[in-house]
Amino acid sequence: MGTIVANNYILGFLLTLTLSSCIKEEIDKCPDFGKYPVSFFDEDTSFTKMNQNVLLYVLRNRDTLHIKSLEYIITAGERELRSEGKFRLYPDLYSFKAIKSQNKMQLDDNHVKLKNGEAYTYASFIGKVSKSPDNKFGIRFGLFNSLIRVVCTLDVSDNSLFEITKVEISSPDDTSILLDIESGKCNYAQEVTDYYDSCTLENEPSVFYYYCVPIVRSRYIVFKISIKEHVSEKRNTLYSRAFLKTDIEQGKIYDFHFNVTPWSVIYKTTTILDWTTFIYNQILRLN
Repeated sequence: MGTIVANNYILGFLLTLTLSSCIKEEIDKCPDFGKYPVSFFDEDTSFTKMNQNVLLYVLRNRDTLHIKSLEYIITAGERELRSEGKFRLYPDLYSFKAIKSQNKMQLDDNHVKLKNGEAYTYASFIGKVSKSPDNKFGIRFGLFNSLIRVVCTLDVSDNSLFEITKVEISSPDDTSILLDIESGKCNYAQEVTDYYDSCTLENEPSVFYYYCVPIVRSRYIVFKISIKEHVSEKRNTLYSRAFLKTDIEQGKIYDFHFNVTPWSVIYKTTTILDWTTFIYNQILRLN
């Protein structure tokens, strides 16, 4: 009987000691005491066919103290952001910064290296974590880098039937382009290289797209268009170029319009779209 009482006393003492440590918020002993679960979902309802990676950067809103950086995955066909463990925060107002891409990203001193040919979308929002078992926040991402679309009008006035088999573009120099995840800004490419990147075919057979880093004005972009004639199966490679009178800005979509025949490609004009109009009119969805 005495042994049982002694054991109960010891257990009670240890429990009291542990609770006391937690009440005093000794974080090393009770790291999650006083914190509440926080989860996220993508507000975009167009489910992608590929998994997406998300980097989340969390700041306390009142003093911009960096709290934590986390990695999430959005599984193809889903909207929930998933990670290996549960994320918890103390009740407070927080600033959340998030960047999403199909490929895995690395955060280095608050910066993420950007690459041509990849779509990056970004979100920045403030959320209040309360004493609730389900603090859930929706994230509305917007285009972070730039999107170039090559819109071709096929000239068949001479009854020559042909198709565009490939479109390539001279790529901007992305060797030192960095996203500052706190500010949501990045530096611009100063030069366009002699290397050609392939564009991706959109839903329409004569529209191709290419994600790239932003580019400063007063540069030439060269377009390389490969065609094939249906009857003769003759192939040809055509070139055209466009002079940038303005920057290719971060977060914007640029449509370069061309007239194409089996023997020539002529640049006509450029139109600029904002991301909200573009994506919600369902012109194109991220792959």
